[in-house]
Formats: sequence, C-alpha cells, structure tokens
Amino acid sequence: MKIILNLLSAATLIALTFVTNSCNDALNLVEPGKEIPVIYGFLSLNDTATYIRVERAFVDTKKGAAEIAQIPDSLYYPISTTVTLIRAKDNTKFVLDRVDGNLEGYKRAAGIFATSPNYLYKIKNTRLAMKADEEWRVEVEKAGETKPIATGVTRVIGNYEIIGPTTARALFVTTENAFPVTFETTTDVTAKFYAVNVVFNYADSTAAQVTPQSVTWQFTTSEARKGVNVGFDQQTISRNGRDFYEFIGSNIPVNTNVARKFRSITIEVTAGGQELNDLLTNGIANLGITGSQTIPIYTNITNGLGVFASRNKFIKTGIMLNDQALEILKTGDITKKLNFR
Repeated sequence: MKIILNLLSAATLIALTFVTNSCNDALNLVEPGKEIPVIYGFLSLNDTATYIRVERAFVDTKKGAAEIAQIPDSLYYPISTTVTLIRAKDNTKFVLDRVDGNLEGYKRAAGIFATSPNYLYKIKNTRLAMKADEEWRVEVEKAGETKPIATGVTRVIGNYEIIGPTTARALFVTTENAFPVTFETTTDVTAKFYAVNVVFNYADSTAAQVTPQSVTWQFTTSEARKGVNVGFDQQTISRNGRDFYEFIGSNIPVNTNVARKFRSITIEVTAGGQELNDLLTNGIANLGITGSQTIPIYTNITNGLGVFASRNKFIKTGIMLNDQALEILKTGDITKKLNFR
C-alpha cells in the first residue's frame, strides 16, 4: 500500500487520517496471516470524553486488502477485547466502553474501510481526572491472552490562556502592520509545538434572510515551542496584516446579491506533544477516529501501529475589529469587492 505523505494543518491534528494513493491486493507489511494491532488515541484536558480507535490489520493470502477492509469482523477486534487507560504514577486502571462512533457524532469518512459500524472505545474525562504532565498508558488486551497485545505511552499537555488579541480592546490590523497571537501557560511543560487558527465570522444578508458564515485562516500549523520554563511560558506568533486581508479576499466569494457584515474573530490554539511532533516530522497526516485509512508509517505503539498522544485546544471568541480595520475590509483594494458594509 502506497501512502501519500500529505501534511495537513495542526488544527486537524484532533482528526488525522491516512490517504492512500494506490493499494495492492496484498499488504506487504508482515508475513501472511500475522495480525497487527492499530491504535489511535489523543488525551486532552479540555475534552469531555476520550475516544480511542482500536483495529487490526493483517495479510490474507486468499483475500485482497480492499475486500478485507470492508468486513467489520476482520477490521475490528471481538467485543471481548479490553481497552484500558492506566495512570502511571499509581497504576490506576480505567476500562473504556465500546461504542459506535457513528452514534457519537464521529462518522467515519468514506474510503477503503467499512464505515458502519464504527467502533471506538470511550471514557468520560471526569472519571480520568487527568492532570498536566501526567504519564498515561493505553493497553489493549484480548480474552485469553496473558499480557497486552499492544501498548502506548504519552504525557498530558497542560492548559494555556490566549492573552492577545483581547476582547477588551478591538483589534487594529492593517495591510502594513502585524497580526500577533500571544498565549501563555503556568502549568504546561509537555507541549512541543503549536498550531493556530483564526476564524473570521461574518454574515451574508439578503432581503429574505441573514446567514451566518465563517472562514478559517490557518495562521500557523507547526510552530515550535521556544522555551520550557516550569511555572511560566509565554509565546507570540505573528503574521503580516496583509496576509489576513488576502486570506479573506481569496476565501470569501464575490456575490453582488448579498450584503456582508463582520461579526467577530475566534482564535484557536492547539498545543501538541512529542508524539504529534514526531508524527509531523515524519510527514504523516490525516489519521484518527474519523479516518478512512489505518496503516501509518510513524508509530509510537509497542507491538503495533498507530499514535497515542496528547494535545490541548484553547479558544477565545468575541474578538472585534476596530473602525480602521473595518474600513479597510469595506474599501481596501483586497476586499472591497466582497460587499462588506
């Protein structure tokens, strides 16, 4: 199976899949008949629940790979299989429940692999009570086996606060100055890189209706952490203001039948740990619980394939543009055809 190494934004690191360019009928990974556990899981302090995907890949000399992938009984482990999260410091174990992701709002993307059922393993984060920098382990056990068939280890990323732009003061951004995003932590020493999205929220208005709209600017996809200081760390990432207006001008279609109004800006910062950093470094993209493919190149799973990692996402809403910036949006050469009023 040939894999396209397609690097997506780190804002989609919370849902990565592998895209195949072409597939032979035989998966030439291991000797025929060998079963390969495949695990994808992400720990986040700010998620309400943790979902882990556990599947199996293997070579069958009588059936092609595409045929096997469409058979749920071949793709998923039996219901007797146990997936456990273990807090390393006290060895406390938490057994996850098997659920159908399609019923949880995580529909699997169409592709080579069967889309229904879409089995995931779930646990509420209130049960885990995770803390920053804690080490956690995932274990997959099959009934009748004396030890786990696959394991993975990661550390939990702590919380951050976005301190700029601020809701207390309207944002002044022109085609000549910078657009900075600043965030800080007093708890995290685990993150290795950051991704930042800027969501531009606006409305299309006609005589009949007002339709909320938004476009997302990938501000940066993998900005390396500049320092690790116990107790405090602050980082500012900047882009040219012109880039902001050029993104809007290129991603909102010209439509003379609507009047447009700016509503607000939302800033999204995602912090990723060592495992996701290694994943990006190795050029892998697009995996996770909504993915249509399952065979990775990079892995941190012992006796298997996949990624068990930590990330944390932080959002600030309600950021406004000041009068000068709004005037540029309405009359500037880059965006004047968009009909903002």
